[in-house]
Amino acid sequence: GGLSWKNQTCVSQDKSGEILNWDQRAEVTPDGVVVTFTWVFNSVSGEYQNFWRRHSMDGGASWTKPEDLGFKDQPGHPAVLEDGKIVFVWVDHFDSPGIRARMAHNYRQPFNPETEMAVYNAPDTISYQIRLGENTAAIITCWSRLTFARVITSGSDLGMYYDGKDDVV
Repeated sequence: GGLSWKNQTCVSQDKSGEILNWDQRAEVTPDGVVVTFTWVFNSVSGEYQNFWRRHSMDGGASWTKPEDLGFKDQPGHPAVLEDGKIVFVWVDHFDSPGIRARMAHNYRQPFNPETEMAVYNAPDTISYQIRLGENTAAIITCWSRLTFARVITSGSDLGMYYDGKDDVV
């Protein structure tokens, strides 16, 4: 079972394999613009790059070139409010380990650092291991947190993450 879509369009790809586009998250604005946020890794330098944002004005048939958002790590699913504001959540594995959120006034506006808030701060043991680089891949896997932001019916934001425990969300 399942459905197939016609006229598929690639949103992000580097055929050379240098840039890896991981964890792409998408949402649709009230005026129908599709916006994506991508976790970017440079396989040659071995470094994570800042998030890239792209948007499509035609339902995904074509896409803008990537826009560097100026901050990095693993994106969560964004929330788009009725007035077009976007709340973007992400997992910060390296700079200040935990979950962060920022807001932009619309899909074309920056996510100003002044709007940033800590949603969750990682325990000191995890922060210490990440800073030392001890088994980083395993640590990232165990506390990726599966961040997700959504607008609830009252028009306010709702952020959720999995805390790595079976009984905590």
